[in-house]
Amino acid sequence: MCKGYYSPKIKDDYIPFLYYLARFLGMPMTELVNKIVGDVVKPLMDKEELLAEFAAIQAEDERFAEITAYLNSLIHSRSRGRKVRSKIIKMFQAMKRHAKNGGNHDRIQRKG
Repeated sequence: MCKGYYSPKIKDDYIPFLYYLARFLGMPMTELVNKIVGDVVKPLMDKEELLAEFAAIQAEDERFAEITAYLNSLIHSRSRGRKVRSKIIKMFQAMKRHAKNGGNHDRIQRKG
């Protein structure tokens, strides 16, 4: 297992079925689950376009995190006035609404 990756729990409702199916097929449950997941995921992994989209999403998330950290530092800076803080908070709220609606962070429009 790779360090830092999420290890999801299989839904309890599926366990008995998977157990008996694996037993019927004469293989360990983990091997069966890996085969099932692999049959779905492997074809997707071979799609360069999909991988490029995942990379773009990851890069966008990293940029969003950098912007958020920077804006947080500005909000908590003692040298900034209330007007600047108010604008930053409004921008945070706009970013949050935009992200919640599934929008692209690069297209956030600032007001004020």
